[in-house]
Amino acid sequence: MRRHPEVDLHTKIEQMLTEARVILPGAQAMLGFQLIVTMSHAFSEMPAGAKFAHFAALGAMILTVVLLIGIWYVWPLSLRGKHSRHMPR
Repeated sequence: MRRHPEVDLHTKIEQMLTEARVILPGAQAMLGFQLIVTMSHAFSEMPAGAKFAHFAALGAMILTVVLLIGIWYVWPLSLRGKHSRHMPR
C-alpha cells in the first residue's frame, strides 16, 4: 500500500478554501437559472407538485450558496485567523 506524504494543516486549510472558491461561481449560476425559471410563463402552468419540488431544490441551492460563502466568514472569526487541528473537516 502506497503512503501519501503528510500535508501540513496550513496547506489543507488553504486547499479547502480554494475548492470552496472554485465551486461557488457554479452554485451561484445554478441558483440564478433556478430563479429565472420561476419567472417564466411555463412555470405558472406546472402542476403544484412540480412547483413544490422546484422550490425545495431552490431552497437547497440557497443553503448551499450561503454555506459556501459562510466558510469565508466563520473561519477567521472563530479561530482569529489562526490554524487549528480542531477545525471541523
